[in-house]
Amino acid sequence: MVKTASSGREPLVREAGPGTTYVLDQDDVSHFSSATRSSKLALYENPNYLDEPTVFPYFIVIATFSQIAMYILWVYVGDGNYSFQDKAFDQIGGPSFTWLESVSPFSSCSNLHYQLWRYVTYIWIHANVWHLVSNCVMQFFVGASLESVHGWWRVGGLYILGGIAGGLNVTMFTPDVTVVGASGAIYALLGMILANIWLNWEDMPLRWWRLLLILVFITNDALMYLYAYDPFTSYVAHAGGFAFGSLAGVLFLRNLNVTRCERLVAVVAGALLLALAGGWIAWWATHPIPEAAAIGDDARASCCTNILRFGLPNEGAVNGDYTCVKTGGDSASLYDDASGDIYQVYDGEWVLI
Repeated sequence: MVKTASSGREPLVREAGPGTTYVLDQDDVSHFSSATRSSKLALYENPNYLDEPTVFPYFIVIATFSQIAMYILWVYVGDGNYSFQDKAFDQIGGPSFTWLESVSPFSSCSNLHYQLWRYVTYIWIHANVWHLVSNCVMQFFVGASLESVHGWWRVGGLYILGGIAGGLNVTMFTPDVTVVGASGAIYALLGMILANIWLNWEDMPLRWWRLLLILVFITNDALMYLYAYDPFTSYVAHAGGFAFGSLAGVLFLRNLNVTRCERLVAVVAGALLLALAGGWIAWWATHPIPEAAAIGDDARASCCTNILRFGLPNEGAVNGDYTCVKTGGDSASLYDDASGDIYQVYDGEWVLI
């Protein structure tokens, strides 16, 4: 038995089922194609889709609450176990960045180069309450709207990879700096918004406002870096996350109407992303922390670099027996707290000066 959906035209598609054959002509195909297109456009044509998301942003909600829980745990542990909390612990804001540096394994000059999980776990650690609140609000504001349209696995995956990209960028350009927080991942979300605007420009409401939001953040970061540099802000992590999010977003976010130009841009974005990732990985593999940290001008980092290379000048522990002392330029010395002696490295060994 044959059922014809519309008569008078040459059938275009035949799909055989058990005992029945259905025949569709050109009008039916056009109707179904238009219906599918309309259902996709409905995601963006509804001006209130941010208020009434099509998909609940599970990942962003879970990530936000897990970061809050991690901070509460951090406050509890810091308050209970460390005697130096009086100088590094804010009773209102929780543990400060100084507290983090004090308990960080880096302070004991350990080579943690191959602890790769740190590129992920640092996203869930924050320096103080203001750092936590500002990042959580920002990532929810930006990430929830993206996840509601593009799904949890795209946004969640690129969020984590963007955080890793920010960490790798820090490893390359500022290896002597201790970095925590979700800023690199959040800037990856901002980059994804830029990619989303590019991919779905014709179908997206408030597109100029969205583009203006991106420009405000990028311009603010650039001006702060050039004219009001904040040493407690990792602009390098922001740049790495944003670059990754912009390129990866072009490749992986949903595109409602793919054009030839967009296909070409996707190829270019893919090539740039591979080059960027390859550069980060190659730097990480060929510049271990002791070598990379020597690039920085932080006294503690320089001390640790020399200790990892040449050991200690005498028997003793760095924490308590020696103090790193800035001596000008990129060099640093070890000050013996007990004797008052100062040591520097000359020709691969510690020398008393």
